[in-house]
Amino acid sequence: MMSLRRTSFCIFTVLLIVGCGSSSSDASKARIKAMAGGELKNVVPVSGKVLVDGQSVSGVLLQLWSSNSSEKPRKNLIAGADGKYCWSTYNVCDGLEPGAYKLTFKHLKDPEKEKERGFVPGRYGDASNSKYELTVEAGNPQVNVDYDLNTK
Repeated sequence: MMSLRRTSFCIFTVLLIVGCGSSSSDASKARIKAMAGGELKNVVPVSGKVLVDGQSVSGVLLQLWSSNSSEKPRKNLIAGADGKYCWSTYNVCDGLEPGAYKLTFKHLKDPEKEKERGFVPGRYGDASNSKYELTVEAGNPQVNVDYDLNTK
């Protein structure tokens, strides 16, 4: 009985090691290009911090919209507990395609279930009335793109 368990464990371990080889964790440009289904667009790093009434708050959802459409957001992200965020396209924090965007914000009660709480959604959550804009220029990384949302 013990020998069968030991043998099963050894087989499982070997399969696990083989299955976790470098090919599955390959984040090369060629692999990302293949996964994206074509040429990769140039992206520009964009990062910053979101505050609510001057304070870091966990669970702030940022939504990025095309500047000429409010049909559906192009990207979403949830800022960290410290309010910091960075946009990602192909890799973590690699940035956004150049262009003009609108932003909306929602304060999530439970970020994993995306239940909203906090500040007024119409004030920060409506893309058609958003006053928050972001222009990303090719070759011009943007850090410290900060937003301080006022609930008062």
